[in-house]
Amino acid sequence: MLEIINSMPEATPHEKDENYQLRFIVAMLYFLGLGVGGLISHTWNAFQRINGQWWFIVRGKGDKLGEVPVNIASLEVVRECRKQL
Repeated sequence: MLEIINSMPEATPHEKDENYQLRFIVAMLYFLGLGVGGLISHTWNAFQRINGQWWFIVRGKGDKLGEVPVNIASLEVVRECRKQL
């Protein structure tokens, strides 16, 4: 999916923004193993650095907070998306 997104046109600022958003969505669903509910309810504050490691804080079933480790690949997508936006 990322290869397809990366091959999409970025001729206009709107197309470029859309591609970054799609990369972000795919990366979060795939690399972090999030469900759609966990993704749509997140804020940028869900990314937290704890003891030198990046974590994505998500509220799961039973209203419990969970910590999902953020790997290098997903962190790079987050950085690129934030820079673009």
